[in-house]
Amino acid sequence: MMAHLEKDVFGVFLMLTCGYLFAAVAGIAADALAAEDGIRRPLPDLLFQALPEIEDAGEAVNDKAELAFLCVAAPVLLWRRKLRLAARQIYVIQSALWVLRAPAFLVTRLPNPYPKCRPVEGLSLASPGKILELALGVLRGTVHTCADVMFSGHTAGLTMILLVVLRHAPSAWPYFWSHFLGTVLVMVCSRFHYTTDVYVGFVVASFFCWWYFERVDRAMREARATPRRLGTLSSFLVWYEGD
Repeated sequence: MMAHLEKDVFGVFLMLTCGYLFAAVAGIAADALAAEDGIRRPLPDLLFQALPEIEDAGEAVNDKAELAFLCVAAPVLLWRRKLRLAARQIYVIQSALWVLRAPAFLVTRLPNPYPKCRPVEGLSLASPGKILELALGVLRGTVHTCADVMFSGHTAGLTMILLVVLRHAPSAWPYFWSHFLGTVLVMVCSRFHYTTDVYVGFVVASFFCWWYFERVDRAMREARATPRRLGTLSSFLVWYEGD
């Protein structure tokens, strides 16, 4: 029991620091850089032109869709007796994805297509204290970032949850794929993300999840065959993923 608790605490700590705090600081820093760039018009997007616009959907709807995804996934995983392991997988995968995402939107600062999103005025990288204060506001939900466009964190998060759930409950694919595709469609129709943001978020999250699970399976095989010859990553995965 204590061994599982150690893994849970480690996973939660990793997600809070890398998955949330680091991502929030990077998002505010991107807003500061975007403020220096000046206000720019949204870029053209073929699906924006082809699909009807859903006004006032925005971040609240997309966040609720992700929460609904988790609320349905939890009882499915609980029934399969995989809830605790799936949660640990989500902790570590989300942390890695958010660390990978930060350089993308810091380097490529696209104008946000969502018309109601405005970066914080007067923000500068020369004020690290202000950036940290606003980052904590992001964690509390009182501050929203606008320059973290490429790639879509909502899409990456939904893709991660989808693939974690289907690893443990593959027969549940009809509901979860339908929910995923519907949410992504609303995301584009609400102009919350460019189509490219959504596409890249899906591809990056899919590839990383595939790599992670393939690496876990390999580490488990190595542990059964040659337990005394495990490398650092394999040793960590055997410990973290072990029952």
